[in-house]
This record gives sequence, structure tokens and C-alpha cells, in this order.
Amino acid sequence: MGILDRLEQSFTQLEGTIFSLFRIQLQPVEISKRLERAMLADKRIGAGKTLVPNAYEVHLNPGDYKEFAGYKDSLCRDLAMALTEAARKHRVTPLTAIHIDLLQDKSVPARNPRVSAQMIDRPRQHTPVNEYSASAARGHTSVFIPAASAGGFRFVVENGAQAGQSFTIPDGTSTLGRSSDNTFVLDEPDVSRRHAKLERNGGNMQIQDLSSRNGTWINGESVHISDIQPGDSIRLGSQELRLEATANAGRSTWGRR
Repeated sequence: MGILDRLEQSFTQLEGTIFSLFRIQLQPVEISKRLERAMLADKRIGAGKTLVPNAYEVHLNPGDYKEFAGYKDSLCRDLAMALTEAARKHRVTPLTAIHIDLLQDKSVPARNPRVSAQMIDRPRQHTPVNEYSASAARGHTSVFIPAASAGGFRFVVENGAQAGQSFTIPDGTSTLGRSSDNTFVLDEPDVSRRHAKLERNGGNMQIQDLSSRNGTWINGESVHISDIQPGDSIRLGSQELRLEATANAGRSTWGRR
């Protein structure tokens, strides 16, 4: 361990001591700082990029855990978003989408969380919405779309000024973003001008983040590129979309402006 690492460790221990002495309630921002330190402490040089862990466990004293239990899932999503942004700032790349979990641990002192970080392959698991093909039954995520619904896919807007509107997804390449030259325009200030790209080939769809400012999220997980299927929730900035399969999706009610 180098001198800088020892100083960092001493600083972390001192912070915990100060929190304990003055009985200050643990704040989410402190957990976020610990996560960032854990991420940067385990950098590995990959092919043209610096890799960092993607799976994090935050061990909390039961008393601290109780403070966050009521909104644990939302907090973990927010922490993952903040850590993804920190990774961009430091020009490092998580192995896959960042996942964070909070755990109770009686061995951890109050107001002094302990973070463990790992690099783990975490393929997205899909819930079947129609029926799986033979390859899906073997553990793949390809989904068989019955002929009756093969032509019908749409996004439904869940929130914001355009809530309730929907649009049909065509085959080929589409783009989503704030700029009027996108296939689908999302008129929200925290959506980037060209936020994401969608590729559809029949019943298979894949979305890719286009280096947006606030990221692309699938079912609460930050992604760079990911398969999507009906039932998935897609978030671009604060704009929430739901992907649906329909037997007879009509004309888009919302698109270029």
C-alpha cells in the first residue's frame, strides 16, 4: 500500500470517528463518496480503456440501514447514477452497468459504512412476455414474438408534458432526443439533443446511449447498449418510456416536430 493509499484510508477512518463522536446521522452523500473511492481504488487497464468494478455492496450498521430501508431501491438507483457520472468524470469504464446493494452488517460501526466492490458479469435477465424460443429456454434473451404481434411495438410516455402519448417503432434505425431532427422528439431539458439510438430488426430491439449527459436507464440500471423487450421501462434523463407489444399498433401519435 502506497503513502497516498494509507492517507486515504486514514482519512476514511477519521471521517467515521467524527460521525460517531458527534452522533451525526449518516447521509447518502457520504455513502456516495465511499463508493467513488472504492471504484477508483480498483482500476484495471483493459484494451484501450481503464476498467473499474460494476458490483458494489454497502455494508451498514443495522441502525443506519433502518434509516434507508423505506427508500432503499430508489437510493440504490440514485447512487448508481451518481457513480456512473463519477466514472465518466474520471474517464474510467465500469465492466457492465453499475449495480449497488445496501446490506445490514452488525460488525460495521454506526455511521461508518464499509464498501466492497467487484467486477462481475451481470447479463440482463428478461421476464418473458409472450413465449420464449428454444434458444431462450437455454438461457438466452432472444424472445419469440408471435406472428399476430410481430408488427406491433410502441413506446408509451409515462411522465412529463407528453405523458400518455405513444408512438410506433418502425423497423431499422431510430433516434431519440431533444433535437427536432430525431425520429422521436423528447421535449425535456435533461434529455440530450441526440440522446439514444434504437435498432429494430423484426422482434429484436436494441437501444444504445449516444454519450448523453444524463444517461440511458433500463429498468433502473444505467446502460450503454442493451437489448430491450416489451414490459421494459426506459428512462432518458427524467423522461420515462414503457415499451409495449401490440397486435395492431396504429400510426405514431408523436414523432418529428
